[in-house]
Amino acid sequence: MRYFNVNFFYFVMATISVFSHCSYASTVCGSDSIVEHRINPFHYDSHISVAHNGTIHQCDELMFKILTDNTVEFVNYRDDSIVRIDSLIIPEYVIINDKCYKVVGIAEGALSRDFANLMGVPYYSDPDMSYFGPSYLFIPSSVTYISPGAFSGNMNLKTIVLSEGLDSIGEQAFWGSGISSLHIPSTVKMIKNGAFENCMSLQYIMVSPENKTYDSRGDCNAIIESKIDYMSLTCSNTVFIDNIKQIRVTNNVSRVKLSKKNRCEGITVATYTPKVINARRCCSLKCLTITFNHESEISKVLLPDNLEYLLTSRIDIDRIKGRIMKKGGLFKKDEHYTETRIYNPEANLLQIKIERSSARNEGL
Repeated sequence: MRYFNVNFFYFVMATISVFSHCSYASTVCGSDSIVEHRINPFHYDSHISVAHNGTIHQCDELMFKILTDNTVEFVNYRDDSIVRIDSLIIPEYVIINDKCYKVVGIAEGALSRDFANLMGVPYYSDPDMSYFGPSYLFIPSSVTYISPGAFSGNMNLKTIVLSEGLDSIGEQAFWGSGISSLHIPSTVKMIKNGAFENCMSLQYIMVSPENKTYDSRGDCNAIIESKIDYMSLTCSNTVFIDNIKQIRVTNNVSRVKLSKKNRCEGITVATYTPKVINARRCCSLKCLTITFNHESEISKVLLPDNLEYLLTSRIDIDRIKGRIMKKGGLFKKDEHYTETRIYNPEANLLQIKIERSSARNEGL
């Protein structure tokens, strides 16, 4: 009588499972050495060709870098103004030289674009030169990380699907992209600084209710770091709810207004789009920072009486109003208030520390 080998059975089943996954891989890779083309669409003769040393493999039009014996990361696709991909679906598995690899990440700068060149510059009339990449992007559940700057400046990218299984999103990963909506899966544990900043078309944000690190409580249409009550990402339709301690205003926010119920202690406005910043009734606010790299559209800033720090960059100080101000935009210097100014020319940032006399404090 022959005995059934259980361990061998499980080994066979596991092997079948792996290759069944690979049977769904959308691409099969081959060459050990390829040339990657990157073209600046604003300069016909400007391009970079990079010959890789065997770790980069091209699968149809997609490129992957081998990381370990069974994992790869998505690097790029053929960007030579010939290939047109309107919808980019990254596969979970690829086959390279008859071996199955799992796609676990997105490489740094994979589909990034030069946002500085795109700002205010019309696309070329030549359709080949006006193509900036796919408008739809699907990232599968096998991907656990998105590297810094992966899709930064890619204004043609309108829709992204982030799947359960994603763990981290790198710094400025989608900075300046054209995405209009954002859903954060429950598995995401880290979103680095500026990951979704300067996305001026962003109108809808939702974090999965099962996420233990971030939330969008009260349908606020924003990303909040749950443990520290920090609203780290906003969009055009964000609601500034009361139970938030710190707020960073980003993207296309037209107006910032806090009520007397808000317990916010600090606000950083990192976008030039608000017309009005009204914090006059927010008694808990201690620090207001307004900073960006280009001229603001802010017409009025209303300060609360108990503000302690004001940091400004590229804003006319005459637009800042409040009882702690006097005509002409300067802080009062009397028995109630004094102020200390520090200017950092490198950051073009003016810091004003507002101090109150004991007589004023006794009257509060």
